[in-house]
Amino acid sequence: MEAALKFPLAITPYYASLIREWNPSDPVYRMAVPQPEELYDPPFLQNDPLEEDHDMAVPGLVHRYADRALLLATSMCAMYCRHCTRKRVAG
Repeated sequence: MEAALKFPLAITPYYASLIREWNPSDPVYRMAVPQPEELYDPPFLQNDPLEEDHDMAVPGLVHRYADRALLLATSMCAMYCRHCTRKRVAG
């Protein structure tokens, strides 16, 4: 699958057990397994849709609002969700 070559695939045993016969129309399958549609994003979508890179004071610390910050402790996830806005750094 071409999408799996571009985007990482990681799924926990629990989520894998929820997928019914690895059916591509299964909602959990679609959330976990890279889909061909991911390769064809419209031009208006950007690599960093939340503009977190712009708001990073230092690598791994997003500081968008004066009274709070988001610490990205790791780029590793137990499962790479297809809707993730951090695909560019996951893995």
